[in-house]
Amino acid sequence: MKVGVYTGRGSAAPFVMKEGNNKYSGIAIDIWERAAKDMDQAYYYVEAENDLDLAIKDLKDGVYDILIGPIALSEMYYKDVDFTQPWFLSNIKLVQEKYNNENDIIVSLVKFIFVLTGIAFLMLLFNAVFIKKSGDSRLSVMKLVSETMMKLLSGKLSSIKLSSSSRFLPIFNTLVILGVLLYIFMEFSKLFTSAKDKLLNIENKKVVVEFESTPLELARKHKAVPQQVYVDPKKIRPNRDIKLDTYLQNKRDFVGVLDTESSMKYYLNSGNPKYNILNMSDKTLGVETLAFPIKKYSPILEKLNQQLVENKDNKIHEIIVAKYVGSDIAKNANF
Repeated sequence: MKVGVYTGRGSAAPFVMKEGNNKYSGIAIDIWERAAKDMDQAYYYVEAENDLDLAIKDLKDGVYDILIGPIALSEMYYKDVDFTQPWFLSNIKLVQEKYNNENDIIVSLVKFIFVLTGIAFLMLLFNAVFIKKSGDSRLSVMKLVSETMMKLLSGKLSSIKLSSSSRFLPIFNTLVILGVLLYIFMEFSKLFTSAKDKLLNIENKKVVVEFESTPLELARKHKAVPQQVYVDPKKIRPNRDIKLDTYLQNKRDFVGVLDTESSMKYYLNSGNPKYNILNMSDKTLGVETLAFPIKKYSPILEKLNQQLVENKDNKIHEIIVAKYVGSDIAKNANF
């Protein structure tokens, strides 16, 4: 049985990684090889075209019997080929520089200082004038203000003598202070809420995507401005991704990289120190359902489907995915 290995125009890691002449590893490879072993199916690998349209045409024409790789179910190809049972749900997420809100916090703190200074001054003035009217009318307002400020700063507010007619003053001050604390809480909540919105908002913003990919379609759907990157298979380097590198070189121009969660997680965990400043969003912006395209009316399709379902139910797919990208994403193989 001839098995076409599809890597696309760029890196297909962690689904397919070439290790030598007709030697491959990766999630898709391991899932296929386990199913083939369980079915006692003999096979050999053939390198497929890196253009999916051409690879599907070759599959239709019998150049190979099945395509193995990160290929999403697509209605446009059903007229030419069949698809096996899905074996993975590939979430599409945004990767960008870890959010540093220090500047926003500094601006907010400066604003708070000005607001609190103004409120404190007005409170002191009000207290001083009120006390002056309730007490010694010979003292100037400014002297009462300065004395009140000193007593406040030294923690001796209780030493201010109030007349019996000014009992509401402590209640007034307490209410003002509570109002200020509520204002601070609301402003900081707004600050961190807007930070999350800022991270995930891609509308009208430039995002890096792979050339002619599902993330490209998704970027357009979310009204982003996609910057397509062509990944030359001959220029792929271990533990490096050209999309992430393009973003890091132009962080001011792009909001991030839109790509599959598994692929991005593979590179973020690759040990490359330059990717340590990057973070993947929790929000899923889209999903690809991965399956193997197979020649129309293939005699092994039914048996292969049964084996894929059995292996999925036995958590074998989950174990394979965990080996490459960790257990947090492995659940996507168990749907």
